[in-house]
Amino acid sequence: MAVSFDSYVMIIAHRGSTTPSIKENTIEAFQLSMDEGADMIETDIRSTKDKKLVCSHNAVWRGQNKKYDVRRMESQNDKERRMVSISFVRSFCCVG
Repeated sequence: MAVSFDSYVMIIAHRGSTTPSIKENTIEAFQLSMDEGADMIETDIRSTKDKKLVCSHNAVWRGQNKKYDVRRMESQNDKERRMVSISFVRSFCCVG
């Protein structure tokens, strides 16, 4: 059954849903927004030094213990940075 967008209000989670312990543009924020019923997730994209696309609103990424300049860092999937790649977002959100 097709959804008529003329009579449907979509809920779009801006950078995911956040709490004091869940940062924006993270896997946890995206999952929480889906759990809360969001229809879509809006995120911000930055390019790393090695030209990988990651979710970050600002050029400076605030990790758990320090700040990182996204433009100067390599795309790494480590626990400190917790950067989310665009390929992950596509696999997470683009279902159906």
